[in-house]
Amino acid sequence: RESLPDSLAREGELILQALLHDLERIKEIRLLVLRDGRLDTVSLSRRNIDLVIVDSGDDFEKVWKEAICKVDAVWPVAPESGGILGRLCHQVADSGKTLLNSPAEVVELTTGKMKTLQCLAAHGIEVVPTVPLESFAGQFRGPWVIKPDDGVGCDRMTMIHTSRRLASMRKDWLGQNGIIQPWLDGTALSLSVLFNRGMAVLLSCNEQKVVVDHERFSLLACIVNSSGLDRAIYQSLASGGAQALPDLVGYAGVDFISHGGRCTVLEINPRLTTSYAGLSRALNQNVAQMVIDLFLTGKI
Repeated sequence: RESLPDSLAREGELILQALLHDLERIKEIRLLVLRDGRLDTVSLSRRNIDLVIVDSGDDFEKVWKEAICKVDAVWPVAPESGGILGRLCHQVADSGKTLLNSPAEVVELTTGKMKTLQCLAAHGIEVVPTVPLESFAGQFRGPWVIKPDDGVGCDRMTMIHTSRRLASMRKDWLGQNGIIQPWLDGTALSLSVLFNRGMAVLLSCNEQKVVVDHERFSLLACIVNSSGLDRAIYQSLASGGAQALPDLVGYAGVDFISHGGRCTVLEINPRLTTSYAGLSRALNQNVAQMVIDLFLTGKI
């Protein structure tokens, strides 16, 4: 019963289609997909998929829980913002069905960027300085980036350059759980990683083409498994994240900035990320099969 954010809907669709493509190649699996009635269903209804349409008049919680009862495992494609992903993960765990994602507790921790970065910093990982917007008192120089603490993608990310504009933004964001960080001039990168309770296997490093237009950020493209990058350094970064957050399991993404020979972490996304849309093709492997094998065997 809420409007669909254009950018998140597009990214969610990319992830869903890639995931279904991978899962359909596994003969032993049957698929049941919940689908918002406002979205195109042609691409799904022509395939061997049990499709459940959820319209605005439906009780989503009822439809969702009925769907969980019909399956053995659930793979949620959802944002962390507003506690959405954490709540869904809790409900799957409470049902006794297999959750093909990190457990709700680590999802809830990593939903908050500040808590995540504090945890990583305590384990010696370099992170971007981050302060609640309401209590910011010039701890670092501008330009500054303002974003929701539980935001996803480029949602509401704003870049500002002057103290006057900062004062205006503080008023606009009052009570909205905003955070402020210094702008880091470097290359925006992300890691696609398989985690397993303290261990990590780097799948790819991805270059994110992010632009700023009239203060607002947007993701134009993502180069999956970008060549010419130092995998040893990034594997070390992924392993550090696994040790700092040992409850991470399955696929997750690590966003960071590469600048001056340093890697500064921005956040960890405990779910499928946009990079997944091109990952299996880039690696010539079925990444969904890798994740399922991890949950079946407990090994990576």
